[in-house]
Amino acid sequence: VTFSMFKTLKVNTGILIDQTYCPPSQRPEGCTSGPDDAIRIEDVHFRDFSGSFLQQDRKVLCPMCSDITYEGISLHPAVRENPWVRRR
Repeated sequence: VTFSMFKTLKVNTGILIDQTYCPPSQRPEGCTSGPDDAIRIEDVHFRDFSGSFLQQDRKVLCPMCSDITYEGISLHPAVRENPWVRRR
């Protein structure tokens, strides 16, 4: 799978892969945290991402991932605006 030519604007995380994601709304019984419970993620490519992020440019929580590549990534911290300053 290739994700290409994405533009972000003040997103929390620019690129996110979370193999340990387990929302209680979908799994109320909970999830095990072992590697056998994780889905296999492989052959994923990110190309030509640009824009801004609020917390981090990329977050990869993926103990069993393979062949994940990044090419042409240009993500920078977003400028936080002061709510007390009025724009003209």
